[in-house]
Amino acid sequence: MARVAQPTEDRDKVIVAAVAGAHGAQQAIRVASELRSGGIRAQLLEYAAGMMLCLQRYAIARELLAEGDAAGLTPVMSGMLERLVARPAIQSGTADPRSAVRDVLAAAFDRFRKTPAFWDAALDRSARARLRRLVVLPPWGRSTRLVEDWLGAAAIQIEGEGGVWRATVEGMGERGRLYLALDRGIVKLVGAPELPSGIGRYVLATAGDPNGEARARRLLDWLRADLDAAADEDAFRKVWSGGPTAPREAIRAAAAVLARTTDADRAMAVAARCPSTRPDLQLACLETLAAAEAERGDLDAAVHDHWKVMELAGTVEPHAGDWYVAGRIYEQLGLTGDAAAAYKRIAPSTDAGETPYSRAQRRLAAMQAQRAAP
Repeated sequence: MARVAQPTEDRDKVIVAAVAGAHGAQQAIRVASELRSGGIRAQLLEYAAGMMLCLQRYAIARELLAEGDAAGLTPVMSGMLERLVARPAIQSGTADPRSAVRDVLAAAFDRFRKTPAFWDAALDRSARARLRRLVVLPPWGRSTRLVEDWLGAAAIQIEGEGGVWRATVEGMGERGRLYLALDRGIVKLVGAPELPSGIGRYVLATAGDPNGEARARRLLDWLRADLDAAADEDAFRKVWSGGPTAPREAIRAAAAVLARTTDADRAMAVAARCPSTRPDLQLACLETLAAAEAERGDLDAAVHDHWKVMELAGTVEPHAGDWYVAGRIYEQLGLTGDAAAAYKRIAPSTDAGETPYSRAQRRLAAMQAQRAAP
């Protein structure tokens, strides 16, 4: 049908792709050379390669790309292309940490993909954008099976035991670390260095588990080792020194610090009875307590506890967390102008996940939507 249609580049792309699928790469290369030359010929071959990739005909696609203009391929993409083979569909809800990593990565590129591999709904919402930064997808096609096979070719290193694992994903985009835990027979993503609040929620929620302390220590140690020095988690570093000698109460305090505004009820319950005599641990608990009180609407307590925080810390100028707590207090008092001003004092941050800046931006957007509502 294409042969008798008016000759255009689009028609020629269809012809070359059809020949590739029916007769293989060498026949398609011959036909492409008969139809076009130079850069246009290369485009015909690249289009056909994309079609073959989407149909999981990877050997044909590699031949076509090698003959066409593959100058735009990075070494990473070339390596991934060489390892690309048709694989079974990625399974959800398994006890295999490697499968769980591929499952959540696949979910990052398919908003309709439902999977139990996220620890909770909040992590599901916040993690997908971060996970997309770990993967550079092939530029020639985006079918579901191609994406899953592409993820199957990724270099994923797994370490850990006893129900918790740290995964290192590299070779596709940014190098990334992910933390996973076994929950009722399913391995789930519980956080990442850029998504520490999920780890806090996990530790707080599983505190009664017989294996909870060992798992929590391993996760918190990994997190402290992996955190970027510029990340806004100074309170966590003060609370968690790491290792088997860290006091037991520091586990829950560290979890409360991480989860403070994403699980305010549990964080406040821990911080309110922080038993440690260590000044740094007491200060971190008090910071968490004030933030959680502000989120819950216990404003009088939040104000007074936040004054104590700034006094104990010797704060001269409020930092990002201080401005966020102040904004939440103002907002719940109905002082929306003052709240917006406080939120806008928080400097932009490029860190992924939950940060004072990201939370402030959400509050500003919510206030704007409320004002615009009829």
